[in-house]
Amino acid sequence: MRKLKKEIFIGLATIIVCSLGMVRCINPAVIDGTKPKTVKTTPKKQAEKQPKKETPKIDKQQQKAQKQQQKAEKQQQKEKEKAEKKAAKEKQKAEKQAEKQQRKTNKQSTSTTTREGTRNQQDGKVGLQSLYTPPTFIAPDGTPLKHPIYSVNSYAAAFPDLQDAHLSAATKWGVTPVRDRQQAEMRKTELVYVGANPYFTIDKDMNYSIPYLVPRASDLLQKISRNFLDSLTIKGIPLHSLIVTSVLRTENDVQRLRRFNTNATQASCHRYGTTFDISYNRYNPITQTTVRNDSLKWVLSEVLRDLRAMELCYVKHEVKQGCFHITVR
Repeated sequence: MRKLKKEIFIGLATIIVCSLGMVRCINPAVIDGTKPKTVKTTPKKQAEKQPKKETPKIDKQQQKAQKQQQKAEKQQQKEKEKAEKKAAKEKQKAEKQAEKQQRKTNKQSTSTTTREGTRNQQDGKVGLQSLYTPPTFIAPDGTPLKHPIYSVNSYAAAFPDLQDAHLSAATKWGVTPVRDRQQAEMRKTELVYVGANPYFTIDKDMNYSIPYLVPRASDLLQKISRNFLDSLTIKGIPLHSLIVTSVLRTENDVQRLRRFNTNATQASCHRYGTTFDISYNRYNPITQTTVRNDSLKWVLSEVLRDLRAMELCYVKHEVKQGCFHITVR
């Protein structure tokens, strides 16, 4: 019995020893108590893992490139905004300088106009005195043009229009005759105020008419005045403005005037607001230099002759009154 137990014990010991030997051969760390070594992967697995390691590097490069691009764009935007601000400042500065220069020019012009107006008031002349900018007439070769004064051969032959022609045009284009000045104040919608104009002057002694005309006659008066100034310029004559001595007359004005002026008729064309008188022996000098009234009358006669030839007006040369009697057509 003891011998049998001994053999069984030996057999079990042998089996255990053999088992341990087999395990040791497979993994020696199990017996020694050390950590197992990392099992090397095959080349196939390494190839599969390699892209996973490189992917983060590519992402970082892209992010870096994007950051650099964004930085460059921000820099460009800043430079653009800076350039726009600079341009806006320069533009604003230029506008301020231009405005300052304009104010300075206006101030000088106003000062000069005031001096001219004061001088004319001292001379006993009234009206709006302003600086006239004369045109420049240049020949094809670049030399300034200067026309001679021709005048007209005969005032009676150049301006033969009688009262009938004037009255016919006045009744056609004019307003209904006005009874008195109070009624004229209520007819201003049909008339144009001509008492202040830079191209002509209303006579300060005009006591028998009021400075109103129909629009058609107002345009003609301004055209005559401007053409007169242009003619003076091209002929090299110092500038003078025309003096208007009679405009619209009321029925009461005609009655009062007939007491002193035998030429004034009851059927006056001035009642219709289409007729005005321009003095040919008195003028307002715009510049310091004055010239003979005869020379200015010759120039004025040329202007009126041309406009009459264009069928814009009827003209009568008033010898006793010293004026041209003009009615719009």
